[in-house]
Amino acid sequence: MTWREYHESTKHSVESLKRAQYVLDWANMPDPFRHYEGVPVLDLPADPQAPEMPALEVLQGASGTTPTADGPTFLSQLLFYSTAISASKRVPSTGYRYALRVNPSSGNLHPTEFHFRTRGLQGWPDGLYHYRPSAHMAEQRAFGDFDMKLADRVAPIVFVLTSIAWREAWKYRDRAYRYCLHDMGHAWQALALAARAIGCDSFAVGHFPDDEVAQLCRPNQDEWPMLIVTLHGSSIPVRENDANETVWFGGHANQLSKERIAYPLIDGIHTVTKLSNGEHGGISAGEPAPNGAGEIKLPSPA
Repeated sequence: MTWREYHESTKHSVESLKRAQYVLDWANMPDPFRHYEGVPVLDLPADPQAPEMPALEVLQGASGTTPTADGPTFLSQLLFYSTAISASKRVPSTGYRYALRVNPSSGNLHPTEFHFRTRGLQGWPDGLYHYRPSAHMAEQRAFGDFDMKLADRVAPIVFVLTSIAWREAWKYRDRAYRYCLHDMGHAWQALALAARAIGCDSFAVGHFPDDEVAQLCRPNQDEWPMLIVTLHGSSIPVRENDANETVWFGGHANQLSKERIAYPLIDGIHTVTKLSNGEHGGISAGEPAPNGAGEIKLPSPA
């Protein structure tokens, strides 16, 4: 199938909708929450203080200052205002309740997962974590001085945002990859704006060897690393870093649905856009990085 044929086949029209006859399998809807079971789970303080900087000023480029005494409080505030559950809604006809999140998502399906590495945070152990938004907790997948290698080593916090394409493919089928990228932008900006509101600078990188990042973070096989975001700032409570040997806890990812349907076109799109060794048509790892080494910038506020 050529790109033109694919584009024409996915355009919305009365004829195409009649031709598709696609009905959502609600019994097989993917779980919007990923858990890694069998690992230490660290509490994040409840009801963190709201950033003092008004949202409109943050959107216009202003940076706030919301000092915190320790790492747990800082992480709680950052994650609560960037990707936590913000509200819930009930379906009147069935009584079914579903959650809404701070970062918006296509169809409220939330393909994006937040993994992060901490180093030298006050009162918080160094290691690799996965955020569990359903309980506002951090799952510790590894302990110790975890060297990301591909990111700024001195950054106290490094996020690796991953996508689970199946969450979107359940509804959008072959068109799901574009929604994953769309939602990745939402998640990245929610994180960047929350960080700016409490006085942190963020740096987003999309040019990295995908497989190497996946090997470092070891997400479940249905998650694809899509963006690396590092945070710096005087508002981050840091301590003298102690070098500790890395201990892996790993954990077992929950099964999101009873059946996962394969979409070869989505896998193919992702494969050819990966920064790899080039054997599948991706960008060669030996090629120089583009200007900015993969940094992503948005235009200045209007």
